[in-house]
Amino acid sequence: EEPTYERVDAPEGASGIGIKNAIPVPGRMVVIEHGDTLYDSGDEGMSVRIRGNTSATLFKKKPYKIKLEKKADLLGGGKSKHYVLIRDENLKSFIGFKTSELLELEWVPKWKYVKVVMNGIYRGVYLMCEQVKAEKNKVKVNEDGFFFELDAYWWNEPQYITSAYYKLNYTFKYPELLSESDSLYISDFLGTMEKSLMGDYTSDYIDKKSFARWCLAQDIMGNEDWQGANIFFKIESREEPIVTMPVLWDFNQIMQVNDNYSKIHNQCVFYHLFKDEDFNNIYKKLWNQYGGYIFDELSNLLDEFAKSEIKDAFDELVAIDNTLYEKSYLDVDTYVNQYKELLSDKKKFLTNTLGVPIIPTYVGEISENNKTNIKDSSIYNLNGEKVDASVVRTRPGIY
Repeated sequence: EEPTYERVDAPEGASGIGIKNAIPVPGRMVVIEHGDTLYDSGDEGMSVRIRGNTSATLFKKKPYKIKLEKKADLLGGGKSKHYVLIRDENLKSFIGFKTSELLELEWVPKWKYVKVVMNGIYRGVYLMCEQVKAEKNKVKVNEDGFFFELDAYWWNEPQYITSAYYKLNYTFKYPELLSESDSLYISDFLGTMEKSLMGDYTSDYIDKKSFARWCLAQDIMGNEDWQGANIFFKIESREEPIVTMPVLWDFNQIMQVNDNYSKIHNQCVFYHLFKDEDFNNIYKKLWNQYGGYIFDELSNLLDEFAKSEIKDAFDELVAIDNTLYEKSYLDVDTYVNQYKELLSDKKKFLTNTLGVPIIPTYVGEISENNKTNIKDSSIYNLNGEKVDASVVRTRPGIY
């Protein structure tokens, strides 16, 4: 069956356009690469539905949510049942996910560009990626933890909580439905956290480095969005109830602010945080850690994509999509040149505002005090921070 949905407008006092009754329909999915079948769900081994809010209602080309009957690793991120197909004709999600990797966010969804055919009909070029969820291979949350979102579309969710001080509306990804005791706990926690932020601009309830890293990403990408952006938080466990920001998502309005900070600085939670000297120092330290190379690295990654084997196919499909959906997306080379210029402008703005980042150039004498047979080893950067081995393979530096 063709997936369908109904449009729903925001109630009075809220904003936005959403969807309802997007019922999943059963089907079969086959993934083919260079003629080889990589995955076959079998008959009725999966279901598909239309997802999103504005992206579903205002565009003819619909985003989709895929749920497999049995877990499978389709993108190299571990086995899961949950995947999404989103539009990315302008390469903004490409930039967003690459920025997430370079800034070493806690979790970055795996993704790949794909050509989608449904019921024998070409539907377009999509970015297939892992869905943001609280799972073992994704956002890690204990059974007594929470994974939630500051959600502009709270009015279209079955359950939400309004905070006591900022009057912000949060929806929940884990648990998906809160018990009465969970609701009371999280309401009280959010109220206490916000009250502390409003008081002296500090809080013992948040991981400031996690928040600062997320904010720096928004500033590097030049995000114009602050209300509709997907802003995710997690409390890993109630034993140590600290709020972190583990993942970046929703890049529809990035690369639009090149001579200022991102609009997230106007959002009340972050607005108050930037009044805290300690938070600003952490933010500045992260700038010193990443600002020396990240803009050049993003420009290089864009150039690599423009020279990759899929670039021509991507351009051909986007041209077809423009005709099919009456759009006017540009070719890869044009976007790459535009974004490289924007990144150069943003680098100049942040350098002029925050100062030239401190780039380590010298390693002092190393003494060998204790010779042992090393069985287990870890990798650290020059800031003394432990890093993943995968980072060493993808990012230049000294480790």
